[in-house]
Amino acid sequence: MCSFTVNRSEFSAIIATLVYHTNAMETTDFNFWLNQNVKLSNINQVWTLYHAVRTESNEFFSYSIYRDEHRLIIKCAKTQNILIIENEEIKFRFLHTLEYPFLYQGGIDTAKELSKNFA
Repeated sequence: MCSFTVNRSEFSAIIATLVYHTNAMETTDFNFWLNQNVKLSNINQVWTLYHAVRTESNEFFSYSIYRDEHRLIIKCAKTQNILIIENEEIKFRFLHTLEYPFLYQGGIDTAKELSKNFA
């Protein structure tokens, strides 16, 4: 797992640099961000994002994850758009939003395995 912690001023500088250099969108509205950056019917995209956020890991190359003391920043590699998750409660709701469409299949990990069987 590759992750690191930055302080609040470093975090703000990272966000400002990313937004300035990429003309990226920055938001705290995860439903809006998901609609702009993730095809929710694509189990591979959703599974990758789910596990990147859950583990706060940068080993999933489609998304970059940064954390300061309280907030989590997620940057989509394809669009460069940024989502800021303000606290653990919102992180939990975000993860639930990603997994919810796959609950009837037994959850996101089971749905991912099932998709391999049909490929």
